[in-house]
Amino acid sequence: MSLPLLIMGLPLAMAGLTYNLRRWLWVQVVLAVGTVLVLIVLLQLAPVDQLVVFAGRDVLLRASWELLGRSFTFVAADRALLTFVFSAAMLFFLAAGAARAPALFLPVSLGLLPLLQATVLVQPFVYAALFLELIAAVAVFMLADREYARAGGALRYLVFVSLGVPFILLAGWQLEVHQVSPDDSLPLLRAAWMLGVGFLIVLGVAPFHSWVVMVARDAPPLAAAFVLAVVQAVVAFFLMDTLTQFDWLRANAQFFLALRLGGMAMAAVGAAFAFSQRSLGGLMGYSALIDWGATLVALGLGTPDGAVVAAMAIAVRVLALAVWGVGAGVLVGALGDDYKNLRGRAREYPFATAAVLAGGLSLAALPLMAGFPGRWALLSMLSGAHVGFALGLLVAAASAWLGYARVLRILFERPESEDEQGYYAGPAEKPGTIGFAMLGVLLLLWVGFAPQLLSPLARRMVESLVQLLA
Repeated sequence: MSLPLLIMGLPLAMAGLTYNLRRWLWVQVVLAVGTVLVLIVLLQLAPVDQLVVFAGRDVLLRASWELLGRSFTFVAADRALLTFVFSAAMLFFLAAGAARAPALFLPVSLGLLPLLQATVLVQPFVYAALFLELIAAVAVFMLADREYARAGGALRYLVFVSLGVPFILLAGWQLEVHQVSPDDSLPLLRAAWMLGVGFLIVLGVAPFHSWVVMVARDAPPLAAAFVLAVVQAVVAFFLMDTLTQFDWLRANAQFFLALRLGGMAMAAVGAAFAFSQRSLGGLMGYSALIDWGATLVALGLGTPDGAVVAAMAIAVRVLALAVWGVGAGVLVGALGDDYKNLRGRAREYPFATAAVLAGGLSLAALPLMAGFPGRWALLSMLSGAHVGFALGLLVAAASAWLGYARVLRILFERPESEDEQGYYAGPAEKPGTIGFAMLGVLLLLWVGFAPQLLSPLARRMVESLVQLLA
């Protein structure tokens, strides 16, 4: 038995089981949460490449698994990263029990876990790009749910991933050419260019960003949040792993410049449109663009502190979008996504309102919220040699703040006449929504006041890259 086969096969089997039990939401939630808890325990406690006695039998958990000539290899450096992926998935599974989740959300999310793991474990690394394509194809099924029939965002996401993946595969071909002629540096330059283009497309850098906002508008809120938080986090860690493996790529100043410029392009697009949005999904999409742009700028600095800040931003984004997804799932499911339907509804949905605002403002890096410490650390790094980038990120953040200030005004706005007020029968939220929203808001505030809670985890996730950049 191999550990990669075990941790990849278990969620795949449970995905089929939860699909057949999709009429019983809480049974699905219990099974999904139990699955990721078992995976986390296996990662932390399972002895790798050691013979142990289990149930009276000798068992050897190998660190690698061969399939079709490719190796899925588990190394110690993957432990923290996979633990983060499983913990993030568990957070969204709990959120699915607290909000309106699409019928296929839990089965498809469990089905995505083996593909996300394969992206981390596969060797040679270039084949991870194929799993990115499979991830996008599978994710379409939960982004285009029957209750959210608009499939434009999901299909555009699939199209842009399909455009980016060939560039990464061609980069692998250029690396093979370089191995044949080690003295020729041209294949390495071509590989760096192809990797840069491929990653910028897959990460949704402008002008390849339109799928981000369309998914946020068209898809179920929790499914859109999962893709933008967890799936895109694995893509970013794939980029970091690529930097870890190749010293010639870390020495390429143009590659890091492309990351910084791409990040600023995302922030500029978000700043231009965030404050003028008329839907919760649109505002979240442009806020996510700004936050991902800041993450790419941090990584593009090419410093150990920049890599840690990027990992910190990714971890906070998962928490913020999970909380936002619960609140938006309740509001959008009951009222719709357009602002005109949300006017004055905060009194009926106070906890969903708090979740949307707290998650959105953390994503926008408002002071005292969870996203602010990492953004402030990034601005401090940029204040020396990159003042223009720092000012651009401040303007982008202010645009997102104005957008959420507008949402706050609309949600708490009193109706103009007594006839429009209707009968108020108290909060229209379930206990699960109330409990998750309260805990989520408190946790976002806590991380904002005590960012050291996530800093050690963020450093462990990128420890190999930090050591090489030092």
